[in-house]
Amino acid sequence: ALAADRTWIGGASGTWSDTTNWSDSTAPGAGEAAIFNKDVVIDGIGNADTTVGELKFAGDATLTLNKDADNKSLTVKKLTVEAGKVAVVDNAGDDEKLVVDNGTDASPIEVGEDAQLTLRNKKIKGRNTATKNLVLTGKGTLVLEAQVTEIEDLKITEGGTLVVKVVDALPALT
Repeated sequence: ALAADRTWIGGASGTWSDTTNWSDSTAPGAGEAAIFNKDVVIDGIGNADTTVGELKFAGDATLTLNKDADNKSLTVKKLTVEAGKVAVVDNAGDDEKLVVDNGTDASPIEVGEDAQLTLRNKKIKGRNTATKNLVLTGKGTLVLEAQVTEIEDLKITEGGTLVVKVVDALPALT
């Protein structure tokens, strides 16, 4: 179970680590959920690589991760889009700025019924040291407009749909 849910309450742009951008005046940590209900441009992660338990879209939203001077990454253990919502993660900054990795069994992406998640722009690291699986759950649609690196196996469960719109979307797939 996640320790806490932290909802972005900041403006249309800001720094991930700035506590004033988050509910409870606390940036989400490794065991917590980071929730987005609106479009947000992240101009910097902060002064250290950051890990959150879940990156969750509870509303239609685009999360843009821009290039920043510190070149830090955001690791999410789970990426979720609630049913009926449309979400985009635009990895606009650097290759592999976004990492989807829960560190144990799989790199889970859950897209609810009638929902869509688009991963766009620069490469996204799907690292998983244990099994190198990417698991798509839920009845929604995952659209790849970016390469997802380091994934060797793909599992789609519960009737989800994968749409590939970029060459070599899963270049390491065996």
